[in-house]
Amino acid sequence: ITHECDYPPEALSGARIVTTSDINPRTMTQEEIHEAVCGSLVNGMSLYGIDGEVLRAVKPDLVLTQSLCDVCAVSYPVVLDTCAKLVGGPARVEEDGDGSSGSFESKLCPQVVSMEPENLKDVLKTFHIAAKAIGTPEVIE
Repeated sequence: ITHECDYPPEALSGARIVTTSDINPRTMTQEEIHEAVCGSLVNGMSLYGIDGEVLRAVKPDLVLTQSLCDVCAVSYPVVLDTCAKLVGGPARVEEDGDGSSGSFESKLCPQVVSMEPENLKDVLKTFHIAAKAIGTPEVIE
């Protein structure tokens, strides 16, 4: 799970946190967060990372991510690169004609699915994409 996942609390029991962040809204002021974000953008650095050892240890078969905003989460290229280096490489995920990820080809493990919702309709589509990725599309129907 990510460093942002904290609800429901019982879901965290035994969970391993795979991502890291230079931002901690619980200990940083808004000004400190703003400076960190602006500094990372100017320097081309990411605010987020992946703990490669934890990722290797949990041996995921599916990684859900997004590529809309590098300021919001680990960048998509970092996710792909880390999976390729540490876990054996990502599966190829193709986008549907409407720009949403939709067809999956699991040649390597883990499968990396990037979702980029830009409106409420797209957000609803992500549930279908995730259900398809885990092999349970009927759950959404």
